[in-house]
Amino acid sequence: MPHTKSSYDVAVTLPFANLCQALRAIIAGGVVIVALFPLLGEYGTILFPLGRDIFFRMIVEVLLLCALLLFALEKRLTLPFSFVSLTFALYIGIAAFSTIFSPQKTFSLWGIIYRSQGLFSLLHYFIFFLILTAVFKTWLQWQRVLLAAFVASIPITLFTFFEKFAAGSVRVYATLNNPNFLGAYLLLIFFLTLAFFILAAKKNARWILGIALCMQLFALFSTYTRGAYLGLFVGGFVFIILYPDLSLRLKKAAAACAIGAILLYALLFPFGGGPIALVAPDLAHRLFAPTDILVTASSRFTAWNAAIKG
Repeated sequence: MPHTKSSYDVAVTLPFANLCQALRAIIAGGVVIVALFPLLGEYGTILFPLGRDIFFRMIVEVLLLCALLLFALEKRLTLPFSFVSLTFALYIGIAAFSTIFSPQKTFSLWGIIYRSQGLFSLLHYFIFFLILTAVFKTWLQWQRVLLAAFVASIPITLFTFFEKFAAGSVRVYATLNNPNFLGAYLLLIFFLTLAFFILAAKKNARWILGIALCMQLFALFSTYTRGAYLGLFVGGFVFIILYPDLSLRLKKAAAACAIGAILLYALLFPFGGGPIALVAPDLAHRLFAPTDILVTASSRFTAWNAAIKG
């Protein structure tokens, strides 16, 4: 049967094939660099507190130029239309609308110096998401990025052991300069590593990933971050319930354990953690001290109330 040109053959002629390949390599390299960003500690006056954020924006803007050129050359590329992408677009639209009518437009656009969560940063996150989902179509492409993220987590996790045992830090923060940031990062990496552990076919790989999981759990608990603990609890429960290969009996047991954990926390709360306070007083203070919880919560309620009022 004679070979007929496909739409891709027509869309990308021979003179541009090498250019498209180079653009894809640049985009893949940029995404991997972003996955390695947590290794970049913000130290001194050069990188702190905007180092990673500025570098991220620069890389995204370069990737955007490459992606636009790639879209012009490869007609088969399309923007992703899914529930996740449309929800993300709706969120950005709401943020843009609120920025336009904000009484403090500069603050809404650029955010604060330590968080950088203004509309400008959100647009970069959205562009990065669109580039990822439009260009990365195969599992092998995603696997390389996820593997880079996992590899980056290893020295970060090891650094928390140094902080805990050599430096004597109560709450570890590694290269992210904030225990809350580290807790959120480790929470994402933990479930990523857990997925790799389940999919791993070789015994040596499962040993490595299993050890990494234990180290990540230790580092996450050493952040003393309540949000990360809650995320691990809820995420673990949802993971077990949605995992298709587990029996209904095990899922019911997980639900019973979750209810038991909630009841145990409610029982220990009036006593400041009870036996936990004897073994780990700092942890008990973070989890069970009403004053510490209320002080943190009150500041968030004030911010949320101001956001609602505009």
